[in-house]
Amino acid sequence: MDEIELTGTGKRTSRVGLGCGPLDAGVSMRDSTKLVEAAIELGIRHFDVAPPYGLGLAEKVLGEVLSSRWDSFTIATKVGIGRPGRPHALAIARKIMRPLAKVMPRLRRMMRLAVHSTNARRRFRFTAAEVQLSFTDSRRFLRTDCVDILMLHEPRPEDVTPELIHMFERLVTQGEVKLVGSGTGDTFEKLVKFGKVSQYRWDPMTQVTRRSDEQHIQHGALRYGLAALPSAMKARPKQTQELSALLGCDLTDPANLPAMLATMALATDQRSILLVSSNDISRLRSCVRGINWSVARGEQPGIERALQRLLCAPIAAFAN
Repeated sequence: MDEIELTGTGKRTSRVGLGCGPLDAGVSMRDSTKLVEAAIELGIRHFDVAPPYGLGLAEKVLGEVLSSRWDSFTIATKVGIGRPGRPHALAIARKIMRPLAKVMPRLRRMMRLAVHSTNARRRFRFTAAEVQLSFTDSRRFLRTDCVDILMLHEPRPEDVTPELIHMFERLVTQGEVKLVGSGTGDTFEKLVKFGKVSQYRWDPMTQVTRRSDEQHIQHGALRYGLAALPSAMKARPKQTQELSALLGCDLTDPANLPAMLATMALATDQRSILLVSSNDISRLRSCVRGINWSVARGEQPGIERALQRLLCAPIAAFAN
């Protein structure tokens, strides 16, 4: 696993981070612990979490598993996205329903909508009081006095007030946070910038520029790429063959796609962190172990241009 310095902190972390949405405590605590430990065995040192992840319990999982060794890892959490009520009851319900959801796509969509509606019942107000309450809860669950990154989740321009800026400056000065930033589930151009950290969805068709003192974190390479690439490869076999040759792997084999998507995302920005997420340990291992680090370090030129030639133009899975 390659590492980078978390910009401006002097602390090193892995170029691949674990998105902690799948982590549940309670009835799923054993499985969640195994997933975190598997990530550590793979060399992952960065963990990305938020109050509602794991139905409100993902931060608790990380706190229980990693609290005695936080110095060896980096943690990012967020404010601006609420923790659902009765998380343990929701975790039990999801544990029961998950096997059915695997074979019933409609049920899976209904479960996602139920969680999203729970989180979106009210608009988060980025006041000092509300931010402080959310961050205090996160630190209590994580069992730490300091987090490496604290991000605003999906802020609007008007949310970034002088009061909010002053509060985050105070958190950094007091040593409660090392870096602050903002995150979005969308692509970079939709992000409302704040602080030195930018977290956004990887888009191979977007050229992202940044300052040397900024830290970028990308996500969604697997989720959106696995939906986008098969149709593009079917339509453009010559470009698929070209990209396969550069990667040293057959992209037409579905088993190779997750690792190669991760490789391509890492290669397009050698200073960023890429988040991957799965509740299936074997899939996580296959993806991370299959990364071509020579390509990911930029030692194989032409990857980004070859990928853009394959896609030709933004297609639905990346653009929406």
